[in-house]
Amino acid sequence: MQNEQWWEATTPDIAKTVADIYSALLEQSRGRFLDCRRWVSLYLGVNPAVLDTVIEEKLATQRYMPVNEVANMVDTQNARIARSVPRPMHLTRDGDYDQRERARMLDQFIEGAMLAARYKERARSANRDAFIHGTGILKVIGGDRNNMLRLERVYPWEILID
Repeated sequence: MQNEQWWEATTPDIAKTVADIYSALLEQSRGRFLDCRRWVSLYLGVNPAVLDTVIEEKLATQRYMPVNEVANMVDTQNARIARSVPRPMHLTRDGDYDQRERARMLDQFIEGAMLAARYKERARSANRDAFIHGTGILKVIGGDRNNMLRLERVYPWEILID
């Protein structure tokens, strides 16, 4: 990768510098992308050579393993672990009644925001991604028209690490 940061480039070269950095990040992430493809093909029980076709056909039923043990293990562990949803809890240190009440109300607010954002099902998808790819990612999107938080599942191959 280049020593120069894209924001320090001269004006006519900014687009070329950003494109060069993007290409370098793609090349650097190639091994991770190939690993993700291999892990997805194991989970789906399909030949890696036909993975793109299978994904386009929404996970066709043609499998090359008679019993997909990888998918069975991943789904079983995901069901066990994702059964209970972790949530933040606000505690006070030597707090009086008002502080404890504020912490309890903040807990209720956070729980309501997590319910509205459908955190449990999004976390279950991210958890399954973590089993398959080694990384599960949820993106928090804040403040839409209704001032509500949203969660979005992000696939590991959509993230470039510099």
